[in-house]
Amino acid sequence: VELCPGAGISQLKVSGEFGGRAATLTQNTRRVGVSAGYTWAATPDVAVIPFASLEYAWFGGSVRVGAVDLQVPEDTYYPINIGIGAVLRERFGVTAAVVIPAGVPTGHASFVTSVSAAIGRR
Repeated sequence: VELCPGAGISQLKVSGEFGGRAATLTQNTRRVGVSAGYTWAATPDVAVIPFASLEYAWFGGSVRVGAVDLQVPEDTYYPINIGIGAVLRERFGVTAAVVIPAGVPTGHASFVTSVSAAIGRR
């Protein structure tokens, strides 16, 4: 089992209409946490790695409608990720996970997938 600490910052910006007027939502999220994974099965070409993580996330932002900037109160939650990943030929990765937003009374679990490719040389 390998443990990996992590931290991140992200910004989400979405524009659309609100009450017939143009509006933009900006949300900033900061997170810290720890992940654990284990190489369950491996061949020279494929490694299968189940993983789980727990994070502490806090977010806030604003909604801009015309010239009015409405602040979104800061809040926190604890995303729990449980999933499985595969590494192909030490170059390509595929993951699938369920994200459970603990600490939020209205939170719903979501399903996340990702694909990645390593660039560069060893």
